[in-house]
Amino acid sequence: MYRFQEGTDGGEAADLRQSAQQRRLEQSEKAATGWRQDVAEKEIALMRNPQTVQEARNLAASGAGKKYMDGLGGLVKEVIDVEAALLQTQPRPLWRRRRPRSWWVAPSWR
Repeated sequence: MYRFQEGTDGGEAADLRQSAQQRRLEQSEKAATGWRQDVAEKEIALMRNPQTVQEARNLAASGAGKKYMDGLGGLVKEVIDVEAALLQTQPRPLWRRRRPRSWWVAPSWR
């Protein structure tokens, strides 16, 4: 299992955060799969048959897909928010820290 703070004293806390993130990612995968199977594939199948086109439109208008997408969007936002918070609390690796810039001004020869 990947840990956010590999090799540090906070390994157990990192494992707990990772498992929570893993749960969110699994839930988002279930939501995406549910949307594909319960909504998208049904609408596509209904649209293929000219006699069931209106039924497909009714399914789209019912908002069934929106419920899945709203749930999926919320889960993805949670994952992003947690990761962004972790980036704010953890120091940057040395190789990623910027060095102060020194400015050199060309002398005027006039």
